[in-house]
Amino acid sequence: MQKLIKLMNGNLSVRSKPGEGSVIEFTLPVGLSCDSVGSKPSCTLPLMEDKALKGQRVALVDTDLVRQEVTASYLRCLGMHVELAGDVQFTLKILSRTGGPAINAVLVDLKGIPSLSTMELVTSIRNTPSLKALPVLALPCPGLNPSAEKYLKDSGVSFISKPLRYSTLASVLQEAIGLSRKAPPKKKVIDTVKLLTGKRCLVVDDNMVNQRVATSMLKRYGAIVSSVNSGTKAVAAVKDQKEDAKWDLILMDIQMPEMDGWEATRHIRNWEIENCDICRQSNVTWCRHNRLPIVAVTADAMKGTHEECFSAGMDDYITKPLDQKLLQSLLERFVEKEMVNAPQMTGTPERTVSS
Repeated sequence: MQKLIKLMNGNLSVRSKPGEGSVIEFTLPVGLSCDSVGSKPSCTLPLMEDKALKGQRVALVDTDLVRQEVTASYLRCLGMHVELAGDVQFTLKILSRTGGPAINAVLVDLKGIPSLSTMELVTSIRNTPSLKALPVLALPCPGLNPSAEKYLKDSGVSFISKPLRYSTLASVLQEAIGLSRKAPPKKKVIDTVKLLTGKRCLVVDDNMVNQRVATSMLKRYGAIVSSVNSGTKAVAAVKDQKEDAKWDLILMDIQMPEMDGWEATRHIRNWEIENCDICRQSNVTWCRHNRLPIVAVTADAMKGTHEECFSAGMDDYITKPLDQKLLQSLLERFVEKEMVNAPQMTGTPERTVSS
C-alpha cells in the first residue's frame, strides 16, 4: 500500500496505540477534470449501435445525489441528455414546461423514490393527455411491495435490473422510446448432417489413431474420406486425382517424417500453377483457377506456427486433438468460402518478381 501511494505522489501516516488499535491515513493529489465543472462528464466508451439514443432526453428521478450522478453517467455515455429531479413535483414541473426540449423518457430509482410517490408520478403522467404515452422506467430496489410492483407494471413501467450494464440499459431504453435497432443479420442455417455430402476429403497424418479420429469425425458430416500417412503420399494423391474424383479438402498434419505438412503444401501449390495453362505463364504465387483448400492440423497453437502455415499456402488451421465444435466451425467456413487465409478467387494472384 505504501509503495502504491508513493507512486501516486501521496503521503501515508500511521498512528497506533496499544490496546486501542491503529489509524492509517493517506492523502493523494487528485485533480479536477474539465468535465467535472461542465454539464457532461467524460466517457471513454463508444456510443451504442447506430447512436440510436444520441440526443434523446431523459428525466432521472432520485433523492440520492451520488447514486443519481452514477446512473446519469451511464445515460450520458449512451449519448443521452439527462435532467435531474429529486422528487415527484419537480419531475412533473420538468415534464409540463413549455418552450423547452421535450423529455423522451422518465427513469425513477425506487431506492430513492418511495413506491407510493412513484405510483403518484406514474398516475399523473398517465392522466395527462400530452404525457400519456411517455415511457416510464424504474430501477428496482430490494423489498419492493409486490402490489406496488404490479401496479407499476400494469401502468406500463419498464424495469431495468441492477447492476446496470450499458447493453441492457440501451436495449430497454430503445424499446421503451420506440427506437428501432438494427437486427443482426440472420446467419444462414446449415444442415450439419449434410455439411460435406459428396465432398471428398483427404486426411494426412502419420499417426494411425489420429487418422481414424479425423476420418470418423468428417464422415459424420457426410464426407467421402481417404487417408495417407505422409506428406509425400499426400502430394502423390493430389497429382494422381481423377477428373471426376477430385479432392475438395485436405486436413494436413504438420509434423511428419520425410516431408512435413508445410513442404507438402508448397509442392501442391506449385503443382496447381504448373497444371494451369494460364497461371503457368504468369509467374504467380498461387493458382486462382483450381486452388485446393488445405487445413493445417497442429498441436502447436502459437501465433508463429499459424503464420508459417499461411506462408506455406495453407488456407486455415485447427488444433489437435480435434474438437467437434471447432471442426464444425472450420467446416462451415469451408462451405461458406470464408476460410481464414483463403485468397479471394476473383482477385489477381500476387506475381513473383524475378531479379
